[in-house]
Amino acid sequence: MILFSVEPRRVRAAEELFQFLKVPAQPYKSGRPYHSIVSDGTNEEIWRLPGVIIFGVRKRPMDEAMGFRVVENQSSNIKIPDSADWIPARCGVSSVGGGEVVLEGLSGPTGVTRDGIQRFGFDLFGELERMLGAGQSEGDSHTPTLTHLVGILRDALVRNGPVLEVLPNPLELPFVLTLSHDIDQMSLAEHGFGERWLSFIWQSMIWPLQAWLDGRMPTPRALKACLLAIKSPLIRLGLFADPWKRIEAYLDLEDKFRTASTYFFIPFRGRPGFDLRQQTNHRRRAAAYDLSKHSADVSDLMERGAEIGLHGIDSWHSVAAGVEERNQVAAVSGRDPVGVRMHFLYLDMGSFAKLEQAGFDYDSSFAHPRMVGFRSGTMQPFQPLDCDHLLEFPVNIEDGCLFSPSAMSLSEAKADQIIDTYLDAAEHLGGCLNASWHDHSLGPPRFWGPSYSRMLQKASEKGAWLARLDDACRWYRRRRDVKFEVTGEPGHWAVDVMMSRWPDDLPRPGIRIHQSGEAAMDLPLTNGRIHLPVAHGLARTAVVGP
Repeated sequence: MILFSVEPRRVRAAEELFQFLKVPAQPYKSGRPYHSIVSDGTNEEIWRLPGVIIFGVRKRPMDEAMGFRVVENQSSNIKIPDSADWIPARCGVSSVGGGEVVLEGLSGPTGVTRDGIQRFGFDLFGELERMLGAGQSEGDSHTPTLTHLVGILRDALVRNGPVLEVLPNPLELPFVLTLSHDIDQMSLAEHGFGERWLSFIWQSMIWPLQAWLDGRMPTPRALKACLLAIKSPLIRLGLFADPWKRIEAYLDLEDKFRTASTYFFIPFRGRPGFDLRQQTNHRRRAAAYDLSKHSADVSDLMERGAEIGLHGIDSWHSVAAGVEERNQVAAVSGRDPVGVRMHFLYLDMGSFAKLEQAGFDYDSSFAHPRMVGFRSGTMQPFQPLDCDHLLEFPVNIEDGCLFSPSAMSLSEAKADQIIDTYLDAAEHLGGCLNASWHDHSLGPPRFWGPSYSRMLQKASEKGAWLARLDDACRWYRRRRDVKFEVTGEPGHWAVDVMMSRWPDDLPRPGIRIHQSGEAAMDLPLTNGRIHLPVAHGLARTAVVGP
């Protein structure tokens, strides 16, 4: 059993930490048998116990008594173990001496072990609170920082003996790739000849011209996009195919990979909602389509295996609005939507709790509007620290962020390179990537479809589970619900795994057994007892404290 000892205000953060690293863990209590005690250093009575792992930037009075030399806030970066790369730790990194070095910082060691105690000079719990609250900055967002910090904790636990961990992805599937689409437009024809039509002209002429001049779009595509602008009045009259009717193309493409995706629909026509200052928003946030008139399209999607979710307008700041918008999607689809993504990714610090109160199982809005990456620092969904049920699936890969002139404005080759980097990281680290492509991005004038198709192909070749968000939500909720009971005896631990029956339509979960100096072993996760030999004959009992 892993015990954690932190300040009372950090108990919720510690609980979420051990959902990322799904190991047998409980709050510290005197008399409990334990494998390791993970602490923020505030309970100095436990410092002398063997197997204690202490995280913290501040120099504590017990540091000197234990022989640790701490110099505060020497840098803000940590070297990833067994790698040449670094990760940001914006709560600060102190240098730590006085023992065998197990972790490096920019200004020297920031992790050492001495007499069975490990001391790290960064604030693991503070970093988690920061990343699951405001999130990482855009400059840090390409790095799954929290996933790497959890890996550092895992390594520290394994130094104390064998560790049993529930895998962050299905057994024999290296990672999860969730697929979703924001339905901002249903057709060009519904916009008439107003502001949206002028926006279409701009996207069909100015954007392609800029991309062609920058070398980001080949000449044939640029000419085809410009031709759309010329034909747009006739498209509006129904004489040519509508380029914003692209949902069928997503269905056909995803059918090739035997998967389905999630479609987020705006509930009401003509409502811009409120902006982040709670003032009336600009008109571009209002939808031109009336969802109630597209019930046949929604039914067709559901018959093809798609999930229908809410693309919310005011749900982010109002429980009543969340209920109203959710009920509208339910009225059209005949099924309560379990998921929401806010239009323009609007969120504030109270949004998660409001979305939970409105009845959603998950949200998928946590991202930087103009930058791909890992705003939450993690490759797993998480439960916001002010929620009891809602899971958050941050958006990691989004077409508008990659290609739009108002965002990263990348070439197709550069965008594919970033996507490949994220897929490789997910294959190596495990967990879940969340990809979002807009409804009319596959064809002209955007031509963002090839990158989406290649992403599906490469993820499929790597063996990933390509999933709808609601299915991934069910899988991760089941993983979170796994319980453990642990007994320790000289020479071994016995771990009783307790879990409800796993649904047949979800891929099976697995466990990984880590032992120092040996390759990890993956096994199916089932109810029952697992015996683990304890390295070095350790069988510890917490004998001090409250």
